[in-house]
Amino acid sequence: MKRGFEYAPTKCNDHKITARCRVSDCPWRIKARQVPGIAQWWVKKFDSQHTCSRAIGGLGHRNCDAAFIAEFVRGQVVANEKYTSKMVQTEILQQHGVKISYWKAYRARELVLQEVRGDFEGSFALLPSYMQELRSGDAQTCLQLLYQDEGHFHRFFLAFGAAIRAFRKHCRPLIGLDGTFLTGKFRGCLLTASCIDGNNCILPLAWAVVEGENRYSWHWFLEQLRDGVVGDHDSSRANSVLTIVSDRQKGLIDAVSDVFPDAAHGYYIYHLSTNLAHAPKNTPAWRRFWAAARAYTVVEFNEHIEKIKELNPEQYKYVVKLPQHRWATHCFLGMRYSMLTSNCAETINSVIRHLKGLPITYLVEET
Repeated sequence: MKRGFEYAPTKCNDHKITARCRVSDCPWRIKARQVPGIAQWWVKKFDSQHTCSRAIGGLGHRNCDAAFIAEFVRGQVVANEKYTSKMVQTEILQQHGVKISYWKAYRARELVLQEVRGDFEGSFALLPSYMQELRSGDAQTCLQLLYQDEGHFHRFFLAFGAAIRAFRKHCRPLIGLDGTFLTGKFRGCLLTASCIDGNNCILPLAWAVVEGENRYSWHWFLEQLRDGVVGDHDSSRANSVLTIVSDRQKGLIDAVSDVFPDAAHGYYIYHLSTNLAHAPKNTPAWRRFWAAARAYTVVEFNEHIEKIKELNPEQYKYVVKLPQHRWATHCFLGMRYSMLTSNCAETINSVIRHLKGLPITYLVEET
């Protein structure tokens, strides 16, 4: 292969292989048989001379297909989840002198991963039995599986019982929401809910795989969160003191007001600050905006807002249009516990970023 010649197997089974050059009048031949009892092959006949012209080197090889590449790089892909398709291309070029396309390298890598993790269709079919196993391990685990009318997968919700108990007994009544796209065969979106315990450690609370990030999917996710996670709580966990923090995704805002009408809903300040026109990080206007968000009194808040107006009237127009009770500490309706950024949710997304292309059961198991 490295010399650029292509071959065609004429007889091939578990114990014997015969191959010839793809050019019919070329004498190159090889015959080999497996040695009984050991993993070795005995070459019985080998005509090593080619009389045909050498293939154009490095521009592809018909024998270097996805199955061959998958077998060659199997060990590297299994040992390293971050072994990319680009790395497969480089490995084949270095070892065999053949340039392969990115998509052939991608297919080879997917063949290995499919063998290890199973295929996407089979993974969805395994969900009901997987849910049964999770419930048998912890009866308080909250699971919901929703199908479309045709029997196709629609949505899946999961909150482990241990996380539910930890939230109800040991965590602040504050939940951070976020969504991230999935990169697997069927795409979709992963919705997450997280919270902070008394030691300021992040606790992943619930996940859902849905069709996309919209009002209907968020509404369904929050209903499961309300009924299965936040529900059945004592007076210290009542809706009136629950705080939900998120970005300003329109569907999410509407869903929170529908499902948790009495909860305090705040916005991530970082998301708001990134929308300040012509105000990169650590500029005077950016710093004033953050100071206004942290201000505990109306006087201090107004002072920072007026400074923003002097620095940039356009930024001032943006800030004054924001509902103050959603972001300003001095008039926030609940307790934010100094949670101004999306670090809680974004940290979880960062940890699972290499899992977003996995089949659903493997994704759930790894998270």
